[in-house]
Amino acid sequence: MEIAFFILFFNAGISIIGILIVWPRRKMPAAMPLIFLNSAVIIWSVGYAFELISPELSSKLIWTIVQYIGILIIPIPAFFLSLEHLRKKRLRFPSTLLLLLIIPVFVFIMLCTNEYHHLFYQKFDLIIRADYNSLQLTYGPVFWIHTIYSYSLLIASLVLLIRSLFVLPSVYKRQTYTILFAYFVPWIANIIYILRVFPFILIDPSPLGFTATGVIILFGLTFYNLFDFVPFAADTIINNLNDSIIILSPENTLLKINPQAEELLSCSAPDCIGKDISIVLDGKLSPLTSMTHKERIQIELPISLKDGTSYFDCKISPIKMGKRQVAKVIMLRDITQLKKAQLELKNWNFELENMVLERTDELTKTNDHLKDEISKKELLLKEIHHRVKNNLTMIRSLIVIQSSNMKDPNMLNKFKDLTSRVASIGLIHEKLYTSENFQTIDLDSYLTGLIKSHILTFSNIETPISFTKEIDRLSLNINIIIPLGLIFTELITNAIKYARNEHDEIVFTITAKEDNKSMKIIMMDSGCGYPATVLEGERKSTGLKLIEVFVKQLNGSIIFENDHGARSILTIPVIQD
Repeated sequence: MEIAFFILFFNAGISIIGILIVWPRRKMPAAMPLIFLNSAVIIWSVGYAFELISPELSSKLIWTIVQYIGILIIPIPAFFLSLEHLRKKRLRFPSTLLLLLIIPVFVFIMLCTNEYHHLFYQKFDLIIRADYNSLQLTYGPVFWIHTIYSYSLLIASLVLLIRSLFVLPSVYKRQTYTILFAYFVPWIANIIYILRVFPFILIDPSPLGFTATGVIILFGLTFYNLFDFVPFAADTIINNLNDSIIILSPENTLLKINPQAEELLSCSAPDCIGKDISIVLDGKLSPLTSMTHKERIQIELPISLKDGTSYFDCKISPIKMGKRQVAKVIMLRDITQLKKAQLELKNWNFELENMVLERTDELTKTNDHLKDEISKKELLLKEIHHRVKNNLTMIRSLIVIQSSNMKDPNMLNKFKDLTSRVASIGLIHEKLYTSENFQTIDLDSYLTGLIKSHILTFSNIETPISFTKEIDRLSLNINIIIPLGLIFTELITNAIKYARNEHDEIVFTITAKEDNKSMKIIMMDSGCGYPATVLEGERKSTGLKLIEVFVKQLNGSIIFENDHGARSILTIPVIQD
């Protein structure tokens, strides 16, 4: 019995190794039923081994209960292995398992309580032999219920496997034969033991047979794609996809095609499955044949069909379990309409680009024409400003010539005032025709020129004239600069006439600052200041009247005050209405 003990423990060890090998692949189809089958064999083998070497009746009965845990479980994972192969998804965990466990649980309870009812073992005796003690058992009705249930479940498993020979495609028949062979091994072992074909066999070899079943299935699962990927794929989903799906084995054998692929290949699934993909395609998709060996690829594939050329987005993807490739999936998506839309879009884009080029050419020509017209108008405007300036210079010269013969100082001063006013306007036109910009004039440059012009006009006086200025960089348009120039013509003229200080010199200062969209210009001189009548608002002189007219034209305001001389504060908005 020691030999039998070690054989059974060796058998349990093989089953443990099988579990360790399958466990990393437990997500594979049929892996979990195989793990439970090996676990049941381990319990059966260990319990049977200790039952054989136990010397007393009580200990033998305890180990009998232990081994029956495995015996009662074995038919259930065997049945589920058959379901996995036949793709009976609706019969899977957990509802089916709970249903199948009803009788085993009942039998196990009756076995554990047998001493109270003797329905499992009606009688059990200990037979003492020279080298070992054995049990002599008389079975009761519950045992036979268990036997009928177990064999019924095993027979159902065989029926499912045999049925799969007719239901599954021919490419899976080799797998079915392998599973059938694995299932028949424990049956043959049990029949040999029951019929005493070999009298020297003293122990039940059934657990060894189930271990052989596990080894065969494990070998096929690992090396021969047993329980291949395709039977467990979501057939309903694949068949209802709009894309054509072709599934190949690693050797390029066709395993599965959906109805869309059948239509594309012009062949039915029963005629195609199991054949090499190159035979099935038969030149219809010749580029596809040369690409099936590649690991992963996505290309655009033109295919000639009866109604013309169609375009497909082709993806070839490997299906792996761990590091081992078990299948390849080819997905063909019809993108003909997309290609047509892309072609139309490309044509529209080409037409749009041509329209843009034509329009750009037209705009370029128009722009060149406008530049030419503007250049001509600028030249004409420059010529106009030049001529106006020349005419004003001529007028000023005539006034100077006319005034040179005058003896009346009062009239002479009036002519000088008139000359200064004409000069201020002429200076504006001079700045405009010498500038690149005909719309605005720099205030600093203009006022500096204006002051120098007035000093030149009154060059006959012997009193030295000096001035200082602090003017922000401001460019003013012609609508502001003309009245502003006339205002300062009057102020500068007034300073030159009346601003002599105690040192008999004329000194005045001009500051101009921009602040919050308005401009403040202050002119101060070193003279005796404005008369009290001016400070009170009297405007009798022509110059002051002109100043008020032009300030009003600019929508501004002016303040006259005395502060160590006359001070005039002019405030005007920079942006004119």
